[in-house]
Parts: sequence; C-alpha cells; structure tokens
Amino acid sequence: MQKNTRHIKKYANRRLYDTTTSKYINVDELISFITKGDQIVVLDAKTDADITTAILLQAIQELPTAMDIFPSSFLLRTIRLSQDNSSNSALAKQLSASLALLDAQLEQLEDDFPWPEPAANLPAQQETEEPVLVVEQQKEDPEMTALQSKLAQLEARLQKF
Repeated sequence: MQKNTRHIKKYANRRLYDTTTSKYINVDELISFITKGDQIVVLDAKTDADITTAILLQAIQELPTAMDIFPSSFLLRTIRLSQDNSSNSALAKQLSASLALLDAQLEQLEDDFPWPEPAANLPAQQETEEPVLVVEQQKEDPEMTALQSKLAQLEARLQKF
C-alpha cells in the first residue's frame, strides 16, 4: 500500500485544499486518499495548527459503518476522561498510550499482510453469472465412510422414537 503524505489546508469557509494536487477536495475524496494508503496531515490555513485529528473524526462520521467500531460506553468514557482533573489525566494518558500501541500493532500487521486492492480494480462480474464452487476430488477414506454409515444408522434409530 502506498504511503504518500498529503498536506491538506482547511480554510475558515470549511473547505479543504489539497496542496499536493492544488485543488479543493471534499470529505469523500479525503476518505478515498486514506483508503488508498495516503497519510494525511491537515493544517488550519490561518494558524497552521495541526487539526488532523478533528478532520479525521469528521471523516469517520461520514462512513456508514465506522461508528459501529466505537461502543457508546467507550465514547462516554472518553468524554468523561477529557475533563480536566488530575484523576482523569492519568487514565486519559493510559488510554492514549493503549490506542497508540494498538495503532502500531495494526500498522505492523498491514506491513506484514497488505490489504488486497480495492474491488474496483477487479474485472466486472456479469450479474447473470452464478458463482462456481470448485471442489477437489478427495480419495475415499474408509474410516470416514464407516463413521458416516454409523451416523446414518443412529439417525434412523432416532427417527423411530
């Protein structure tokens, strides 16, 4: 999977500008870049503040099944932990470290086992075409045949009751 870094600027009018291609993009295009493997960095056009996390959270909201990843209880706990007090601070740091570790493990997994190319790159299958199931011919196992026979006898006996 490619790992290009795209630098995006977000303007006050809520528009996203891709500095790589020098054009305005929408959230769906941003999601497409991420899906293709690009890294994304989003900066506020006025302050140059890194607002990547906020934009990615907005992008997650646009995906129909992405919100299913986060249980409501986790989101509630995240809101509670974000409150500024010393007891929550340690828990928030632990949660953040745990999520960073999970992210590192997922990245290593993706490097070891790359995602398949999107289905759009596959040849189109005709709608009328039925899927073909390929089954290898296996040699008959005498033990398996005996077990199947015994099972059939037991089923016949059960049906008598």
